[in-house]
Amino acid sequence: MKTFQFASIVAGLSFLKTTIAAGDGYITLGMGSIHKNDIYRVAEYMWTIDAYSVPSNNYGSYPIFGEEINGSVTRIFPIVYNGDDWRSGDFYYSVESTEDLSYIKLRYNGAKYETCMVSSPE
Repeated sequence: MKTFQFASIVAGLSFLKTTIAAGDGYITLGMGSIHKNDIYRVAEYMWTIDAYSVPSNNYGSYPIFGEEINGSVTRIFPIVYNGDDWRSGDFYYSVESTEDLSYIKLRYNGAKYETCMVSSPE
């Protein structure tokens, strides 16, 4: 196999669906990677504040209510890709979870919409 053929295969594989990076605790979604501990922190935090209590520039206030999963309503709250706490402004990532954290989903709304289920904390 020639080098350019190998390079084109690798480039093509880079556009496959979201994957969880092996062993490092990061989830790769959209254009970045977010550590699972940051996702868990946001999932827990959004249940300690009132719904619609943190305003954003263009998207209303958060946390908002999501869908119902197994009889439990979810909430959605933005997360910053580098682990910093989101307090206002634009965002590309958000976390959706139930209060007991049995359901956690990372959402990306950038060039395209993608989601990835996140295992519950141990």
